[in-house]
Amino acid sequence: MIQKMVKQYLIALILLVSWVPAALSLIPYNMFEPYDVLIKPQRPAWRMFDFFVGYEGAVHTRGFMDDCDLTSCEHTKGNVLQLWQKEQNALAAFKGFSPESAIGQQAQLFNLNDDNLTHGHYIPCGTLHAQNLMFGAQFRIPHNITLAAYIPYRIASLTNVQWRQDPNDVVFESSISPDLITTIEQLGHMNLRGWKRHGPGDLMLQAEYYFHRPQAKPYLRNVGIELRGGLLIPTGLQEDSNKLAAFSFGNDGGAGILAAFRLELWFVHYLRFAIDAELLHMFGNKHCRRVKTDADQTDLLLLAKAPAFKEPGFRQHYTLWLDTIGWHGFTARVAYQYTRNNEDKYFICAEGFNPVIVNNAESLQDWTAHQLVFSTGYTWYCERFTPTLSVFGKYAFNGKRSILADTVGLTFGVAF
Repeated sequence: MIQKMVKQYLIALILLVSWVPAALSLIPYNMFEPYDVLIKPQRPAWRMFDFFVGYEGAVHTRGFMDDCDLTSCEHTKGNVLQLWQKEQNALAAFKGFSPESAIGQQAQLFNLNDDNLTHGHYIPCGTLHAQNLMFGAQFRIPHNITLAAYIPYRIASLTNVQWRQDPNDVVFESSISPDLITTIEQLGHMNLRGWKRHGPGDLMLQAEYYFHRPQAKPYLRNVGIELRGGLLIPTGLQEDSNKLAAFSFGNDGGAGILAAFRLELWFVHYLRFAIDAELLHMFGNKHCRRVKTDADQTDLLLLAKAPAFKEPGFRQHYTLWLDTIGWHGFTARVAYQYTRNNEDKYFICAEGFNPVIVNNAESLQDWTAHQLVFSTGYTWYCERFTPTLSVFGKYAFNGKRSILADTVGLTFGVAF
């Protein structure tokens, strides 16, 4: 009997995973993951299966940078291409190369030590469009355990790319002109213009355990606890280092392990307060990546490529929310989310590179994101199945070295 039940559960799990499409995921900024606690469905206890699909679209996207000096740091926001530096130093892109190389020969046309901090400096601007499709499936087994699979499919495009030079009346080398960006593209085999990409994100396989304890108190009626563990499968579209800021749609080909905890406090009048913590450890991998060869270089104009093992930083994702749930089928929620990713690190698998300079790149440093999420939904309690529809809006108000979007979206799920 037990063997028969185990076999049935394994077959159901295989069907659950295979049902989820090879999803569409987006560049790594604050677009929702389908396994986010604010997105994944919370099924009624008497239902065994739950399938959901969601859509999220960005309405306004901007970059949050980190401007620091010796005395203070000030977080500022600007264009999405300015999240690491406000200006890109095209002259510094030629530094650090052998004089015999094609890039080194081009560098000899300039007196690089006479950089006047204006000529050859460009202010990049562009518009980032993003759409996020989310899919998920859950299957309940005995002992309050739920097996789940989540995957996104994302569509992103970078348009209206401009490289504005900061000209003045100072006489400088005649070789420097707006065509310098074209020269960098040719020598670095890069596309510093717009692009459009779409593809799956990383697949998350997750096990969830939930239990609750009723409370005989005047205001506190119930306490719930959820524990989650997950395995991140690297199915996501990887970074394209030859395109301008064409980020990975996942962990860039690396797996990951997730551990999460949620505490819920149920009060009278259908009120609930909850706090959720997700900790994600991502494993590194080896790719040919863009790296710095000189301390003055800026992150969008890196000409050198080298095989490098990337060790991703540890990621923390915290959510606090207050909602009213179950009142005649209606729900309403206000939530705050904070995400922090520790600094990444490169281990270069080639000679001739200074690891201190390589790992000083602004794009490898830690980043943060703060956002508010508002949502409302309705659940139809039918005899054989339970459909749920919800809509949400997200407002990103602060961050550091991150691309943050204000988004709107909806999710639809069916439990049976």
